[in-house]
Amino acid sequence: INNPSITIGSSTYGGGAINAGAGTWVFNSSVTFTTGTFNANSAQITFSSNVVISTGSVFNANTSSITVNGDVTLSTGTFNENGSTMTLLGNLTINSSAIFNYGTGTINMTGSGKTMTAQGAFVFISNLGISGAITMVGSDWWSTTGATVTVSGTLTLVGNMRMSGAALALTGTINGSSTLYVPCI
Repeated sequence: INNPSITIGSSTYGGGAINAGAGTWVFNSSVTFTTGTFNANSAQITFSSNVVISTGSVFNANTSSITVNGDVTLSTGTFNENGSTMTLLGNLTINSSAIFNYGTGTINMTGSGKTMTAQGAFVFISNLGISGAITMVGSDWWSTTGATVTVSGTLTLVGNMRMSGAALALTGTINGSSTLYVPCI
């Protein structure tokens, strides 16, 4: 399937490869990717509810624009961020057996009272926007060299965040019981 404009009801996807192309995709309920590969390409993708990426599935975000109105759980699959932009109104959970390959893309956390949870050693992210009220928990979160972390809302650290060469644009609040590591130049 290439370049469609598609609206999909409930879905569990497993097997083969889907190329979203440059079309518009709307998923009207929760989606679970169980196996296979979803290539988002440069599509505009909206998930109206939760997204789970699990068991051998690969989600290649490419340069797409993704809006998720629910939670994203990366349980055992692979998410390749590439140069995408994801706006997330719910929680973000990355389990220790999952693979999150950051790229040059951006994750915008816009929800209120939501969490970013990393289970495992470290999670590397590139550009991150916090405009909602987000609690970052779990393992160390690392922002990469050349990236920008923008906090215009409230970021509460219950897990450490390390700014390894990334820029911090702060017009909001950072608080919490853990540490924000900012290198001195």
